[in-house]
Amino acid sequence: MTTNNKLFTICPVCEQDIEIKARDLKLAIRHKAETGGKVLAHCPECCRSLKMPDDMPKDDLALNEWIGNVGDDFGECVPMLDDTQAKIPNGYIGDLGVKLYRPGSGGKPLAKYPYMFRYGINPECYLAKNNSQGRKPFVIKS
Repeated sequence: MTTNNKLFTICPVCEQDIEIKARDLKLAIRHKAETGGKVLAHCPECCRSLKMPDDMPKDDLALNEWIGNVGDDFGECVPMLDDTQAKIPNGYIGDLGVKLYRPGSGGKPLAKYPYMFRYGINPECYLAKNNSQGRKPFVIKS
């Protein structure tokens, strides 16, 4: 279901009612080159990456029409692979407004969309929702 260029559905992971804004879908389409050609949005409740259909329209008018006509069965979750704690972001490196998120495993820092593609979770969303669990996210300044 849609209203005002927003997609309303149920997250396949946390089963909460969610809304995905057209703006978020447009940004996801722009970042396809960083995500293996996949369009990745995210659940605003559990922060899990959601894979959108490969044939999503790119221009605004066609995308708004697609949002208006899509049903509830539009995407699937990107599975979090083994060792969930290693995938959860433990902070980010910020430089001139660009954030590179570091996974819990201490692996290579990645921008938001490549992180979503690799680990199946939106790091920006996760850190915003979980910074009240004892401390603020650790920020590495370069």
